[in-house]
Amino acid sequence: MNKYIYLVYLSFKKLIMYKSEIWLGIFSSVVTLSIQIYLWKRLYATNPAYLGVSLEDMITYFILSSGLSVCLLSPDMLEELTEDVRGGQIANHLSKPYRYQLTILSRSLGRVFFNLLFVVLPMFIIAVLLFGFTFPQNFSSLILAIFIVANSYIIYFTINFIAGLSSFWIMDLHGAIPLLLDNIIRILSGALIPIWIFPKWLYNLTYFLPIRLGFDLPLSIYIGNADSKYIIHGLVLQFIWLVILLTVSSIIWKKGIRKLVIQGG
Repeated sequence: MNKYIYLVYLSFKKLIMYKSEIWLGIFSSVVTLSIQIYLWKRLYATNPAYLGVSLEDMITYFILSSGLSVCLLSPDMLEELTEDVRGGQIANHLSKPYRYQLTILSRSLGRVFFNLLFVVLPMFIIAVLLFGFTFPQNFSSLILAIFIVANSYIIYFTINFIAGLSSFWIMDLHGAIPLLLDNIIRILSGALIPIWIFPKWLYNLTYFLPIRLGFDLPLSIYIGNADSKYIIHGLVLQFIWLVILLTVSSIIWKKGIRKLVIQGG
């Protein structure tokens, strides 16, 4: 276990070297959030009843959503895995005394801790000063939301890991495919638009997707827009998706490694 913790540290330390990217990440996050909040303020000025929650709660939703996006939707892990497969470095990893999946996870966690400290925290402070913020009605809502986000991190990681493993069969996994995957996740997860204002048919489809559980469910709990039935359904669905995705990931990993060995990698 110590070696994986050390990999988390190395990943974190490596990112600190790029100080210019820290400021760029903060600036980009604040600008994007400002545009979102400006647009939603305009919508509230025309039809506030349709949007379901108060403007203050919606601003809180998007401040938190921006922070989650930085941590959950980073493309770095997918790019790293794809390059390992395409470049053949994955064969070197297989000969070392650690599990490749946990290595990638450790590096990803290092990036998450870095982003939390140097991007999300400054962005949060700036956003609260500029736009205000609503705190949860009770401490249990905050704890439950954090628990769900932690589980959703594993879901998002596994989705990206499965997508990266497809490089065993699709060699040119660059450009349009990762961009399309990222945009679909952002829209259908509730990161850009709360799913409760979707058309009914799209809401019903999105409700059962695993990506919803990283944004819609914890943020709805935080701002008090989720009843007990909604929360229980979400927790059960999250557990089911965790089992499904981890199983699929294991199967694809074994098939990919078998393909690599057969081809003499």
